[in-house]
Amino acid sequence: VFSVQQSLHPEIQEIILNEAASHNSLLTFVNPDDWVPNTWHLGISGKHQIENASLACAMASQWISTCRPNLKLSANDMKSSLEAVRWPGRQQIVSVSPNLTLFLDGSHTLESILATASWFEKSKTSPTSKSILYFHCSPDRDFKSLLRPLLEMHESFHKVYFMLPESVHGDTCRILETHREMSDYWNNRTGKAISEIIGSDFTQL
Repeated sequence: VFSVQQSLHPEIQEIILNEAASHNSLLTFVNPDDWVPNTWHLGISGKHQIENASLACAMASQWISTCRPNLKLSANDMKSSLEAVRWPGRQQIVSVSPNLTLFLDGSHTLESILATASWFEKSKTSPTSKSILYFHCSPDRDFKSLLRPLLEMHESFHKVYFMLPESVHGDTCRILETHREMSDYWNNRTGKAISEIIGSDFTQL
């Protein structure tokens, strides 16, 4: 079993330790610095992605040494593979037209939202273009925590839309109420009434 140290979530680390012990499994906590040098430029940025990449390297190395000992996995193999990683919907840039470019990311944790905010700021093609934020968060998540990194850069957004999902699973009224709360929260924190609630078809705007 491979994992990384869960310094921000000690309760999760305790679960990992207990589960490994209950199955009599060897548990290895991977040090990202041992696998992913800071000179590598991963296809998807973010500290958590470096941890994910180090786990992938450690597991691949272990599997090859155990199941395919005749194969060789070099550091260059790992570097070129990780730098070529593309994940649709994660830090993806889609050029729709000369006047419309989408920056897509399905962030769902504070760590990934922080990485997305940094990626967006570095990836914007024009400082004079108008940036519109589309945001969705399910009612079971802490939207205030997830919005915090985006609120810190609120001046970057000309308009903010909180998007209702195309297909709703669960309490429709609760989902709508959550989006109203998000819109009010954004407007109150920024002092600007620039956010609205819309459906999933942004092309109608």
